[in-house]
Amino acid sequence: MLYSFSSFKEEDLLGFLHSGELNEHITDVFREFHELSPFVQFELIKYVKEKSVYVDVHVLSKVLGTSQKTAEEILRGEFKFFTFPAVSTQGFSQMVQGMVIKDTSQRVCNVEGIKRHIKPVEDLLKSRGLLKDHLSVFLNSYITGKSFQLSLALSLLTEKVPDRFCFTGGVDAKGNVQAVDNIPQKEKACRSFGKRLISPVSVRTVDDIVDWFSKPFVDVPFVITKERGRPNIGDFWEEEHALKNLRHFHEITEEDLILETGQLEGQKWQEVCIEFINRIRRLDSELSDRLRLNLVINGPTALAMAFGILYSHTRPFRIFHYSNSEKRYHPIHVFNTRELKERVREYTYTDAQLESSDGEDLAVIIRGAHHDPTGDVKAYLKKEGISADILVLSPKEKEGNIPPNQLKDIAREYASHIQSARAQKHYENIHFFLSTPVVIGYLIGVAFGHYSKGYIYNYKELYERVLSLEFLRDLIEKA
Repeated sequence: MLYSFSSFKEEDLLGFLHSGELNEHITDVFREFHELSPFVQFELIKYVKEKSVYVDVHVLSKVLGTSQKTAEEILRGEFKFFTFPAVSTQGFSQMVQGMVIKDTSQRVCNVEGIKRHIKPVEDLLKSRGLLKDHLSVFLNSYITGKSFQLSLALSLLTEKVPDRFCFTGGVDAKGNVQAVDNIPQKEKACRSFGKRLISPVSVRTVDDIVDWFSKPFVDVPFVITKERGRPNIGDFWEEEHALKNLRHFHEITEEDLILETGQLEGQKWQEVCIEFINRIRRLDSELSDRLRLNLVINGPTALAMAFGILYSHTRPFRIFHYSNSEKRYHPIHVFNTRELKERVREYTYTDAQLESSDGEDLAVIIRGAHHDPTGDVKAYLKKEGISADILVLSPKEKEGNIPPNQLKDIAREYASHIQSARAQKHYENIHFFLSTPVVIGYLIGVAFGHYSKGYIYNYKELYERVLSLEFLRDLIEKA
């Protein structure tokens, strides 16, 4: 060999490496492994493993100080990457990348003084049946201390954590997260890379993280109210740990989970709908589409129907109904929205009356409160010159006192009546007039969806058109 690879500028050496020009000389490059920086060492190991480039096992075992068996395991074993922030003794912060290879016969690390800090992670994995032997770890920078342990452990415990999160913390053999230094500087480093740091300040054990990110759904309370404080989240929600995790992992506070509408007039209806869907999209993004909304609405039923349409006709949710007589909230579970959409063969809880006309529209009057809106609706339609068939939906029981355990069934039957009417005749527009509990309005919105043209009306001394279904559809389809 006429030249020393370690004398090359790092950027030139790596350029030759990644272009494949060093493939025939790769064993000679490894002979100088200890003269190379951790960054080049890491890239070298990464390259030969990803490209399956041949390396003389005898040479690799010699430079790593291992048996040939361990060297073969390092070359052939499956590997994972992990990333964590680190701060140098001079106060310089950076993001460090690591590679870990499981079940090697010996523990290996390319950074001096770190090998002993790998053992607690090995013990943790062995206690859970996830490791039989040792770990080999390669880092792309000099570091000190044990703050890499949490990131290393999580890379082998779960694949559910999104890349936008990074971690710092020590870990013991039982999975307890231990304190580390320089958290403010590490947070700054993570933010500069568009990542969010999770540290021992936020979590006590690795399972706090694994369990949260492994949930198929994350239940999130959400309040829509026309006046602050009525209700509060604590009035219907008892899972404090969920609120804590939302705050610590996702920077979502209780304020983010309360949408105060104020008085709804004019454009305010549309503005509130836009704010609602934006908050839902943020929750979806933060939770990687695992959101399961737990909803309380203190507001008009017209708005509740709009929110049912906006939340989507496929996602699971709970909506809470407040019983004035019992002074408590009842959850209505909808974990599969198909149960709201399926046609009903026998109507147990509701009646329907369809009044035909020569018009091309359908006016749907949904009853269920003490007020019978039928006369007001007919007067409104006549005044506005809307020629429409009129479908009146009513509960069989006394209106205004619907038992909470019947609300979902009534909404399902109402939705089925609407489907039946639409199956008999094509309608250009559907007009919704609702005098029914908020929960039923929301459930009908979920069942009806956003594919038709029409309008939602609100009663305030007189009926007024407040939202179009096309506006709601545009919000849903807007990227």
